[in-house]
Amino acid sequence: MLVAKERERADTAMLMEADNQLTQWQQKAMYDENGGVFTRKGKNALDVTNQTLDQFDQTQAEIAKNLTSDAQRARYAQIVSGRRNSLSNDLNRYEYGERQNYYGEVEKGQLETSMQGAALEYQDPAKVDAYRQKIDAVLASRAERLGLSPEAAQAERLSTVSGMSTAVIQRMLVDSPQKAKGYFESYKGQMTAEDQIRASNGIDQGFRRLEAEARQRQVEARQMQAINRMELSSRVQDASAAYSQGLDFKDPPSFSDFKAAYGDKAKDHYDSFAKIQAVAPAIREFATADPQERQAILDRFNPTRQSAGAFYGDQASGMLERGNIDLNARPTVKNEDGSISTVRSISANFDGQEVLIPTVSDDGKIMSDENAIKNYLKTGKHLGKFDNPEDATAYAESLHEQQARQYVDGGTPTVGKGFKEDSQLYQHLTSVGVGLMKQQQTDPAAYTVKYSPVVQRAFANAQEQGTPEAYQVYANTTLAEQQRLGVAQPKLLPDAAANQFAAQFNEQVNGGENAATLIEQQAQLWGSNFSAVLQQVGNKLPPEAQVIATGLPKDIAERMASVAPLKDKELSAGLQKGQQDEIAQSVQQAMLPFAESLQGQAGGINTFSTMYKAAVRTATSYVLQGESPKDSAQRVVDGMVNEKYDFFGTYRVPKTLDTTAVSRGAEKALSSIKPDELMPLPGFKGVTAEQNASQLHDALLSGGQWVPTNDESGLSLTLNGYRVRGKDGKPIVRTWSELQQEGLQEAGQYRVAPSVMMP
Repeated sequence: MLVAKERERADTAMLMEADNQLTQWQQKAMYDENGGVFTRKGKNALDVTNQTLDQFDQTQAEIAKNLTSDAQRARYAQIVSGRRNSLSNDLNRYEYGERQNYYGEVEKGQLETSMQGAALEYQDPAKVDAYRQKIDAVLASRAERLGLSPEAAQAERLSTVSGMSTAVIQRMLVDSPQKAKGYFESYKGQMTAEDQIRASNGIDQGFRRLEAEARQRQVEARQMQAINRMELSSRVQDASAAYSQGLDFKDPPSFSDFKAAYGDKAKDHYDSFAKIQAVAPAIREFATADPQERQAILDRFNPTRQSAGAFYGDQASGMLERGNIDLNARPTVKNEDGSISTVRSISANFDGQEVLIPTVSDDGKIMSDENAIKNYLKTGKHLGKFDNPEDATAYAESLHEQQARQYVDGGTPTVGKGFKEDSQLYQHLTSVGVGLMKQQQTDPAAYTVKYSPVVQRAFANAQEQGTPEAYQVYANTTLAEQQRLGVAQPKLLPDAAANQFAAQFNEQVNGGENAATLIEQQAQLWGSNFSAVLQQVGNKLPPEAQVIATGLPKDIAERMASVAPLKDKELSAGLQKGQQDEIAQSVQQAMLPFAESLQGQAGGINTFSTMYKAAVRTATSYVLQGESPKDSAQRVVDGMVNEKYDFFGTYRVPKTLDTTAVSRGAEKALSSIKPDELMPLPGFKGVTAEQNASQLHDALLSGGQWVPTNDESGLSLTLNGYRVRGKDGKPIVRTWSELQQEGLQEAGQYRVAPSVMMP
């Protein structure tokens, strides 16, 4: 009995220990913070029942191994069975709850994602509708899962779809209240009353915000335009000042700058600026233009210009190439509104250039854009090429207005908008042109050096190289350019260089030898052009310098240079009584042949006066050293002229030629002239042209005279002091070589000249 009770107590103790172990495991399995059942939520709680029961079975089996009797094991089995059923119920209940929570979270996530997606894709109606359908599917599944009544399901759908629509509307309001309002009107039937009120208020606020922002933008725009106008005004003034002087301006204002400063009125202001901008290249063109080109430039800017020849359009902002269509020879097309068109056009881009192409054909037909482009590709005709489409369009509009003014009222000049400004620009260009013309005529050599790169290089080369060849190139270049420009009286030296030359001579005259050497050096450099240089220098040099330049013996040249700085009174102070008059008479007597040979030459009186004065002053210096007036005069005159020329009455011949042959050739040339070679002078009524020519010929044979040409390259025939002209209307002239060859020829033979071998 006692043994049985003791065994029972032992079994009970073992069971209590086993139950305690199982309870501890169960508590840990259910409540442990690290992996316990109740820490697993939502998706992580799925299948937790089976997993935990499997662990329970394994654990209780391990505990059962410690039992020692069948009685213990039987009672333990009862405990385990009850404990397992209870645990299973707890687990099933917990897992079901977490499973429902998980499904709810998934559905909530789907709904939230769809609503957010619809809000983000609000600009794409198709995507918004797809999100709406997705929400409907999720809600239908949810209603079925939860077993919701149709009313409850519809209420939940209304709330959710309404929330989505509200989110879409709120997003739309940021960009466009108009779109938000349109969406609201389409879907407000699927929104709750509360959301409808909220959305409607938001839309109203959105419109008010837009209005406020628009007003603020207007205020800010006006403020910014005022700032931009102030900044632009300074740039425009600087640029206009540069353009009005023919200069380029770095970073000129663009159309976008005017747009920022003047808004919708930018075009008028920019067009005004573009007109001023066009003046700069016009001034530069004007500076190097010939008379005809200058007139064409002025015509381009003349606001009342009428067609007076070919016109290919004005230079404009952004223009890369002027058009090649004569705008004064365009056919006119009558428009529906009664206006006319000659330059209807389109612009098309070719190789990065915006080409303005006419859509009015040469025969007056309107072409389609496609045909106009084909015609351009075929003919190459265009109205201008530009570097951007905006300038091309602006030029097309101005060209249309210009042509309309030209053709209105049958071509009578008609002015309109912008005439005052156009007139002022024209007057400015005319004024600049007058100034340039004044510079061109008063100092033409300096003008060509300044504005002609070719002349500028030739002038620089002449100064650097200092050779007769370089000076000849410069002389030819500047004279050709001055002739092209239409200069009335060409000059070889810029006035500054002429003044420098005169000053250099006047500084050296005290040295005598240096001054003479200077003249000789300059004469060698300039060659045949030196006479033109001396003529230009004029009264800046003393007479002695001009005479030295003709080429004198070294001693005469140096003596003449030495007296140049002395005044007449100073020079004659040491003369004896009567010597001054005797010197003058002796010089005059010695120069009589020379004076006679000057009578037929232009400027002969001035030439004689200059040389006579220089001769008298130089002879005086010799008299002061003890020579007689007559010998001094003869010495000086011989060096000046007699050693250079032989004199034959009205003309003189350089001694470098066979002077006798030249004289004989002159006689033969005069006697061989026939009446029909002469241009008859106006005769009396009733006298035939043949009789008139015969009378002129007779007079010429009896009284004709040869005189040196102005450039002393030969002889010119005169009668009674007038040039005799040939049948072609040109003066009858014979060169030295022609006369010498004529004089050397005797009876078909040739003779040897004294100093020059001639064929």
